[in-house]
Amino acid sequence: MTHHAPPPASPAPEAVLTALALPAQALADQRIPKTLLLEHGTPTSADKRLIEASVAELRWNAALRPDTVAIPAHDTATHAYPEVQVMTLTRRALKPDSAGATRLRELIHRAIPYPLLLLDADQESTWLSLAPKRRSQAQEGAVVLEHDLQAVPLLPGPFLAPLLAQLPPSVRPFADLYHLYAHWQAALLSWQIAAMTGQFRLYPQPDPLRQPVQDYARLERELLAARRAAGREKSLARRAELNLKAKAVAAQQEEVRQLLLNWPAE
Repeated sequence: MTHHAPPPASPAPEAVLTALALPAQALADQRIPKTLLLEHGTPTSADKRLIEASVAELRWNAALRPDTVAIPAHDTATHAYPEVQVMTLTRRALKPDSAGATRLRELIHRAIPYPLLLLDADQESTWLSLAPKRRSQAQEGAVVLEHDLQAVPLLPGPFLAPLLAQLPPSVRPFADLYHLYAHWQAALLSWQIAAMTGQFRLYPQPDPLRQPVQDYARLERELLAARRAAGREKSLARRAELNLKAKAVAAQQEEVRQLLLNWPAE
């Protein structure tokens, strides 16, 4: 009988925290009560049920401030980054790629008033999410999410080490905490692109790349759906039609891949 080795696991949150290489004065180790999530970020009744059922533990790991990491705060009319926090969520009874897990990450990012690097884990995988924030135009002193959060599973493979190497605040000089957080966003998008192109390159201006990355992921889903449908189809004519569709989608996907490969990087 052949025994197959289990697939390599995601790094534990502790390994990612170690990779951040934070100075001792930045570290914290404090459990965050669920009441903070239930009372902040305007959760709905369904959100509150999700928090109660799915948060095993939320732990505050670190606070990156001028006095802890020697990077200046950022304070403008549109953005306030006095500090950046690092937290770890332990999930339960919730698949990491489910709509519920996505909503739970968003609720945590909304409830915390500072930009947050959130690690969330269960027994099988660790995810990393970021959500840049800006000053609220409707409420004085409040902050809101600037756009959809980035959340990716930290899958083992050749690109994990290059991604983790970009996380320490000491990896390069940063003008302020806003630019550190922007660097993390760029590194996370570069990691997503590496899975598409087979190369890890750091893209310092990630915003124009978000649409091609979304296009590639959409085409990947369309390609899988067409191939599955072709595999199930009994009619030869219909199967040939689906195979042609899959070929056309694959060609579109290759165009996006070439665009990403040729995009200027560091």
